[in-house]
Amino acid sequence: MKTHQIILAIAAFVLTAACSKSGFQTAALGTSNISSQEGGGGPFDPALPQPVLKSSIDGGMFDTAEVLDLDLIKRELLLKIPVLFGFSINLPQSTVTQLQGIYVTNEVSAAGDMLIVVHIPLKHVLQGVTSVAPGKLPNGNPLPLFPSGELPRIALNLDQNRNLKWYIYVGVHAAAVYVETDWSSCGNLPICPGFTFPIKNQGTGQIMGAFSIVAPVSTFRGGFYLAAKLPADMARLIENWIQR
Repeated sequence: MKTHQIILAIAAFVLTAACSKSGFQTAALGTSNISSQEGGGGPFDPALPQPVLKSSIDGGMFDTAEVLDLDLIKRELLLKIPVLFGFSINLPQSTVTQLQGIYVTNEVSAAGDMLIVVHIPLKHVLQGVTSVAPGKLPNGNPLPLFPSGELPRIALNLDQNRNLKWYIYVGVHAAAVYVETDWSSCGNLPICPGFTFPIKNQGTGQIMGAFSIVAPVSTFRGGFYLAAKLPADMARLIENWIQR
């Protein structure tokens, strides 16, 4: 099957799945629903519950895929990139030298889907980082979900054979990853759509971030964008937990 036919099929599937669940409302990712306030800090409060961040994509071809989680033992935020159906990848555990403690692994979900997992120490997410320069998407567009349009950014290439370029962003109560690949290329099609879906906490339904299929722009390839923006109450629970 030709590339443009594959992309059209994917686009049709995404639209169908989105419409079947009443679609994605842009306002759902606005600042009115995702707090930008910082957590309260302070000493450990045993009355506060354990934070639970398990969150899934709501809509589209990756509907219900779990993409955000916490490892409270290792004190890490986990950002999980779902791999396209029928596409396999095997990456050795890779350490990001530009920012201590960040590394990338493979994982297979309970449903048997391949995931690539970015592990980010919670201390970076709670405090932010100042050792790397801020950046936008590789094509120059502002980062979706963040009012400033940029966060401290690290660029790396995890697979030289596939030219698998990654960009990891870390800010205060925020983290994102962008995978720039040919997977979302539209070939010679005159129009190449992009799609964005909210990421919701599996237990509370609270919006925790967004997942986007980013269309190519000019000479820049498209890709997948996954962002977590912790509401103030969730950030406070995480801060409290790691102060135990």
